[in-house]
Amino acid sequence: MAAQEGLKVALHPLPLLSISEHYTRMSLQTGIPGTRVVGALLGTQAGRDVEVMNSFEVVVNNEDGVLKLDHAYFVTRRDQFRQVFPTFDFLGWYSVGQAPTPEDTALHKQFFEYNESPLFLQLNPSAPSSSSSDAPGAKDLPVAIYESVVEIVADEPQPVFVNTPYEIVTGEAERVAVEGVSKPEAGNEGGAHGNLLATLSTQRNALSMLQSRVSLIVQYLRACLAGKARKDSETLRMIASLVGSLPGGAEVEGAEEAKEGGELKEEFLTEYNDVLLTTYLSALTKQLLTANELLDKQLLFVASSGSGGSGGGFEGEKSGGRGGRGYGGRNVKAFG
Repeated sequence: MAAQEGLKVALHPLPLLSISEHYTRMSLQTGIPGTRVVGALLGTQAGRDVEVMNSFEVVVNNEDGVLKLDHAYFVTRRDQFRQVFPTFDFLGWYSVGQAPTPEDTALHKQFFEYNESPLFLQLNPSAPSSSSSDAPGAKDLPVAIYESVVEIVADEPQPVFVNTPYEIVTGEAERVAVEGVSKPEAGNEGGAHGNLLATLSTQRNALSMLQSRVSLIVQYLRACLAGKARKDSETLRMIASLVGSLPGGAEVEGAEEAKEGGELKEEFLTEYNDVLLTTYLSALTKQLLTANELLDKQLLFVASSGSGGSGGGFEGEKSGGRGGRGYGGRNVKAFG
């Protein structure tokens, strides 16, 4: 028994909250109080020091009264958690009940493939204020942790559950989260209307308002189809844009266009062509402006070139004498 006494188990609040939520949810869904839930425990282990830090649900099938673990689902979930928490290992599994039963023992054997000595955490929903563990840190928790020891029973090795003490450990982030969950703020009427209830109430009001708005839009479209309401193009475009932004909105929009007889599509094409025409005219105007500026520069260059040539001829006339334009030279040649 010395090996069992030396085992130190540290339990974090997150797996406790997950197990409690799993049990409560399944009990409400099935309507059967005390329904069995099964899950895996994850954490770290260094020698005889074990720290349970997280958990996930597993699938167990009842085949002719025998519980069978869905190994494929278990391996998939375990590998997914390893990708997020590479330092976490599979430490054991959890279930509900007052004490280990033969069914728990049979199910416990199926986890030997993944851990040679898995832990077994058992939640006792029928013990509201007492714990089945003698650990000092588990006075108010109906939780027991067992370590399995293999003993020879009827000439066959059988796992025997040995109660193991544990302690609750929390970090700063976990402590804040647990306090927020376990101590909801009191509302104006004295009820336990905490942040979670306030958030859910806000979401419920928002969904109710959304439903009323969607119902109003549907009523308007039905009235338009029946000819009881005037069709407003701007409103229909806004509705089409809203439907188009939703997943699968293209199919819904196509159905509405078919019902409308193609009126929205024709109006859209008209506006689309107007936009294209405006864009084309703008580009054409810009090109004409560029061509006009180029023509002005060309005319200015030609005018400057012509002015330079006239100036040179005038200077030549001045140097030739007073006899008019070119006559001085010709007179000299004639009388030469």
